[in-house]
Amino acid sequence: MSLSTSKFYLVIFIILISIFSVRNYGNPIENKLTSTNLKQFMKTHNPTLILITAPNCLECDALEQILSLLSSRVPHVTVAKIDFSEDPQAVKQIGASYPKQIFIYIDGNYREFSVPGNVDYMAEKLSTVEDPKVVLITRDNKLEFFSNNDVKIVGFFKKTNSIQFEALQKVAKLLQFELRFGYFDSMTVAKSVKLKKENTIAIIKPGEPPVFFDQFESIKEKSTSDSLFESLLKFIDKNKQQIVTELTSSNYARHLFNIHTPVLVLFCHEKEIPKQSSFLRKLNQELKKITPIKDNYFLRNPIPFYIHNIDKSQNLAEFFKIDPAVVIYPHLIVTNPSERTIFPFKRKQRHEIALKINEIIEWMFEFYENKLSPQVKSEKEPIKNNGAVRILTANNFPLYVTGSDEEWVVEFMSDSCSHCKSFNPIFSQIASSFYKVNGINFGQFNVMKNDLDPALEVVSLPTVLFFPKDKSQPFQRLTAQRTPENVISFIISNSLLSLDKIEKKEL
Repeated sequence: MSLSTSKFYLVIFIILISIFSVRNYGNPIENKLTSTNLKQFMKTHNPTLILITAPNCLECDALEQILSLLSSRVPHVTVAKIDFSEDPQAVKQIGASYPKQIFIYIDGNYREFSVPGNVDYMAEKLSTVEDPKVVLITRDNKLEFFSNNDVKIVGFFKKTNSIQFEALQKVAKLLQFELRFGYFDSMTVAKSVKLKKENTIAIIKPGEPPVFFDQFESIKEKSTSDSLFESLLKFIDKNKQQIVTELTSSNYARHLFNIHTPVLVLFCHEKEIPKQSSFLRKLNQELKKITPIKDNYFLRNPIPFYIHNIDKSQNLAEFFKIDPAVVIYPHLIVTNPSERTIFPFKRKQRHEIALKINEIIEWMFEFYENKLSPQVKSEKEPIKNNGAVRILTANNFPLYVTGSDEEWVVEFMSDSCSHCKSFNPIFSQIASSFYKVNGINFGQFNVMKNDLDPALEVVSLPTVLFFPKDKSQPFQRLTAQRTPENVISFIISNSLLSLDKIEKKEL
């Protein structure tokens, strides 16, 4: 094949890849908001989804592509973005606290949009944003309305043209992605959830008594739906958290990915769900009794409790690093999702099955006092691991790399990363060229099979880091394109070894 023919096919290939990328991944979000234009922009764009982005944030880039695709599916919703590092004032205005958050702006209010990043699901949710459903609950649909274990907001209204019902509709419009709303117009049906007074609202949480909002009963003449809206919104935010929430493979992203406080998760078989849910509620009561009250951390900072049915799915068990071959159910963990750390509860009697409240409380105190070591996910090191590229794991990384007095060049990769698959042969060839040079080593670290130290700030794959001989000095990051020439230049410029020795190798 001639050179000109090769170039022709290369151009065609690039064009096809470009078309495929645009069709499947969308375009970058064009609307960039700042503290200067935010207020004016919102006056003419209602509703709006706002993504908090940051430089070199791989997850932010993925979310931007998802929202871009979403905007074509739901054209009545505008999408925009704010750079977390460039404009902290704008970030503060909408109530964001970290990159990757998504907020929705509706009728003058910002609310975190904690819906899993699936375009079809998000499009379905946003399709009714202008006309939220406050469902009329009757004898015929009552069982269906209360069929799942989510929190419900229900009211008893004989008139739907009142300011009370208007306030409920406004709250439903803002919170429709988090909660389900309904109302009764029949006293007989309303009594089934203990709603006995007209213009009363209750939060219904599975397995718990209703929590009532009765401010509607004694409204003042000058009250408006806006003032009632604010009161009702505060009431719901304060009381909506369930003591025990069932965690499933379909709702765990919504419940856990936006939480920045510790959570407790109990794993058990389906037949044990009622018994263990009752056990967790009792544990919650005992935690609140700890004295003195003023020093009771659990009273001041309630910890969310979740329960997961392992018979329905093993996906979450794998996500939380649970090995079914060695775990005794019910199995209990405390985790901080934002830090991706997991602390499993260990029974004092190894083969004991029943959980004991006093032992769990003692374990939780140790957690809050930083006396526990997190569970580490680490693949097994190969028996023969002395080749040109050594396999690095979460367990051997401190020994081989950060604990050694030699230089290390490490590729952070994953098996499913297409860019990694392209770069791996290049990295291996370069490592082979340096193989017999004493004092410099090459390693590969699979981020999907091993827990990664957040201090390394690996936000995209593959990432190449150079660790100097003197570990008190900072590691260096390859920022140029990953060509053989650039990688070799990166190594030589950071290495303290003899350049002559390195340059004599066949690279």
